[in-house]
Amino acid sequence: MQKSKLFVASALIALFALTLLLSPGSVLAKKKHQAKAKGNITAIDTVASTVTILDRKSGEEVTVTVDESTRIHKNNKEWATIEDLAVGDKADARYDIETLVAKRIQAKSAKVKDAKVHGTIAAIDLTAQSVTIQPQEGDPVTVLVTNVTKIERKGAEATLAELVVGDHVNAKYNADTMEASKISAESEASEE
Repeated sequence: MQKSKLFVASALIALFALTLLLSPGSVLAKKKHQAKAKGNITAIDTVASTVTILDRKSGEEVTVTVDESTRIHKNNKEWATIEDLAVGDKADARYDIETLVAKRIQAKSAKVKDAKVHGTIAAIDLTAQSVTIQPQEGDPVTVLVTNVTKIERKGAEATLAELVVGDHVNAKYNADTMEASKISAESEASEE
């Protein structure tokens, strides 16, 4: 009789422990309601506070909501914000399956593909803020000038408007966006 009481007591304790573990507030139950999306960020809506990630594993886009409880880390920087994220970043998000609210998002900036071109300025478009460069071989390359593009002409700081068609030029630019980080020009006459 003593053994059966011990067995019943042990069974009740085990049943009670299992009930606690699987209750809605338990760690195990919370993990069942969590999912992850890992891949590149394809869209960010700062007004709606959403981030869309193309999940590598499923091949499907997952859009999660960012709220005040979401922890965002970017490039090992804690306490980043949705504004710090960018399309193309690699991201790993943990989110609630039912609400789609992200618990955390860890992101790393996409690697910038730098390219260089050397040639002659074939065209300058002040409205489009662009410079078309004709290399000695190959097709012309049009780079975009932004507010962070460093422009030099004859070794001095210059503006886009000071460049001249025919100038010999070297440009460094992002191959994905075509945005120039640096343009160095020399007048055609200075190299003769």
